[in-house]
Amino acid sequence: MTNQKGFTLIELLIVLAIIAILAAILIVIINPAQIMSRGRDTQRQGDLRNLSAAVDTLIAEMSISNLTINWPSRGSCTSSSAAGNIYFSIVPTNSSTAPEGWPAVVAGAATGTTSTDINGNGWVPLDFSQVPSLNLVQLPVDPLNGRTIGGVQYAYSFACSDDMNYEFAAKLERNNTLMANDGGNQPGLYEVGPGKASLY
Repeated sequence: MTNQKGFTLIELLIVLAIIAILAAILIVIINPAQIMSRGRDTQRQGDLRNLSAAVDTLIAEMSISNLTINWPSRGSCTSSSAAGNIYFSIVPTNSSTAPEGWPAVVAGAATGTTSTDINGNGWVPLDFSQVPSLNLVQLPVDPLNGRTIGGVQYAYSFACSDDMNYEFAAKLERNNTLMANDGGNQPGLYEVGPGKASLY
């Protein structure tokens, strides 16, 4: 006679309970929500740097090839004579306010569209389609574009001046230190571009 031993039901339940407890502890330690928000912040930083490089390429192409492209293709930039627009990747509630949780804008300056067209009709009002060296199919938008979480509406913004100075900005979810120390004039925004200390 062979002595066959197996697990009893109680032993199996105890093992399953231990596995469940360990899995719960692991989930708390890993914190997937924090990992996801950090990933979105990394995407925002990369998107704005890429957009800044695209604008630099457009400006260089305009000066080298004498392209006659309007700056910007629609609307107006900030200047000493009149307040220009701040362009958002969402449609603001009204033209007097920035998205929720963003720094205030001059009355009437907020404008935006959800369009990702690169021909000047997208949320960045520059005609990138005129620059063959750019490999830009569409404009990026914030990973949470238009969603409001914790009193902050997520979007990207573009501001410019008449002398072809510009800046892009975004709200980050996690990295407040980066927003405060990016060299821009708005400590609550992550800002990129040569005009980050004076525009918006």
